[in-house]
Amino acid sequence: MSSGLGALAAPDPAPTPATSIRASGSDRRISYWLKNQTSQNYGDFLSELFVAAFTAGADEPEAGTPVAPYEVIHLIGSVINWHHISNALSHTSFGPGVPLAYWGCGMRDRGTIDPQILARCAFHGVRGPLTRTGLGLPEETVIGDPGLLLPLLHTPRPHILAGRALCIPHFHEPLNDAQLLKKTGADAILRPNLPPDPEACLDMIDAIAGAGFVLAGALHAAITAAAYGVPFAYLQTGFLDVPFKWADFAASAGFPVQFEKTVAKGGRLYETKIRPNLRLPRLEPILRVAPLHVPRDILERASAQDAARR
Repeated sequence: MSSGLGALAAPDPAPTPATSIRASGSDRRISYWLKNQTSQNYGDFLSELFVAAFTAGADEPEAGTPVAPYEVIHLIGSVINWHHISNALSHTSFGPGVPLAYWGCGMRDRGTIDPQILARCAFHGVRGPLTRTGLGLPEETVIGDPGLLLPLLHTPRPHILAGRALCIPHFHEPLNDAQLLKKTGADAILRPNLPPDPEACLDMIDAIAGAGFVLAGALHAAITAAAYGVPFAYLQTGFLDVPFKWADFAASAGFPVQFEKTVAKGGRLYETKIRPNLRLPRLEPILRVAPLHVPRDILERASAQDAARR
C-alpha cells in the first residue's frame, strides 16, 4: 500500500478548527524543497499548512506574534548549511539588511558556515540543540521543530489504517513497498511523496495520528507521531538521509538516537528507551518566535497544551 491516501481515508466528520486548511496558493516569500512541483514531500509541504492556518481568519497583528519583513522565509526543514543559504541568497536582493528567515529549521551537517553569510540570516528558533551549537546561537534560543505544532492546527479524522503499524520511508527510499513490508513487518507502507494538495497532507497526518505504531524513515513522520502521542521509532533500511537531522531532533526531545529494521524491534525500542525519556519542547515559545503572524487563538491553544503537559 503506498501514498494515494485520499482513497484510504474515511469521510470527513464535522469540521474541526483545522479542516479549513485547503488553500494551495502560497505566500511568495515561503521557500521549501519542491515548491510548485507536481510531487511534494510531506515534511516540506507542511509549510503550506502553516501559512494557511496562520492566515485563515487571522486577528489583528498586535493580538498575536509580530510580523517581520523578510524576502525569503523557511518555515520547516533541514535547510541550514553553506550551500543552501548561499542558494537562498541568490534569490534575494543584495542590499543591506537580513533577507533570510529560518523558523525552527535544522542544520544538515556539522560543517562551518561563513559568519558573513550567517549575518544575512535571522534564526527564529532552531530544531534542536545540535543546530543551536553549530550556529553558535545563545543558550536561550528557542528549540523545537514546527512539526510538533500540528495538533494545534488539525484534529485528526478517522482513518482506514487506524491502529495499524505503519512504515513511512524517506522520499528517496530505493526499496519498493513489497520489499519494505517484508523487511519491516509493517501492516502498510505510506510514502511521503504527495500531490501538491493540502488535503493529501492532512490525510497523511490523519493516518499517522491514528496509527498504532510508526516506523519512520522520513523524519517528519516521526515528529508527527511524537506530536500526537503515537509510538514511533527511526527506520533503518541501509538508506539514511542527512544523519545530523535525526540526532538533532532526538536531542531536542530527550531520547537516544537509534534505528531499527522492524516494527517489532522498533516497538521494543520505543517502550524501553524512547517513551521513558521523551520530553517534547514547549509549543508556545516556538510560536512566539515565528516570522509570520500567529493568531491569538492558536497561541492560546499552545499555552493550554503546554500547561496540560506540565
